[in-house]
Amino acid sequence: MGEIARPQNSTAPVLEALRSADERSNAAAWSQAYSLLWRDGMMVARCALSGAEHETQREDIVATALSQVMRGVIEGTSESYNGMHGFDDVLGMMRSVTRCRVVDFLRQRERRREDAVEELPEPPPAGVDNLPYTMAELMTQVEMLDPPLPDIFSDRFLLGWNTSEIAERRNMNVNTLLTYFAKGFKLLRERLQRLEGTL
Repeated sequence: MGEIARPQNSTAPVLEALRSADERSNAAAWSQAYSLLWRDGMMVARCALSGAEHETQREDIVATALSQVMRGVIEGTSESYNGMHGFDDVLGMMRSVTRCRVVDFLRQRERRREDAVEELPEPPPAGVDNLPYTMAELMTQVEMLDPPLPDIFSDRFLLGWNTSEIAERRNMNVNTLLTYFAKGFKLLRERLQRLEGTL
């Protein structure tokens, strides 16, 4: 996707006002910024997802991107947000984040249904003894998977973290994380079937 031309707007809010601790000036700045950010996000989303059938998805994607950008600007917890010098940088970040959310949507849509993992299964209860392989054999197979699969399987099934916790702690998008789990489960099924002699 190429850059989107945007008409210059002399009424763009000041970056300092968007980060201001003064509630009145902060609210006024974000009120002004919201429509400009929404417009730029929608332009990106419409280029990538055209057609009336994607209207809801476009709005969801832009709302998610806008929430992420607003949080990033206010909290300034990453170098990319701290390095901003003006509102044009905020608009650029909005377009960039929207593109990322579009890619996440397309990846999720393209995942094959049999490989999709929308929710992670619960860890097996302690004391399960009727498996055709030992826990050590299972963990050996997990450790043989390509990174980051061993780490995220450990996070889920040894540490008991849920999807949101793993994504946040590993600085991953949730959809990307689910795609990793889908790939990992598919590979593990094949390897465990070989271990059981059923493949």
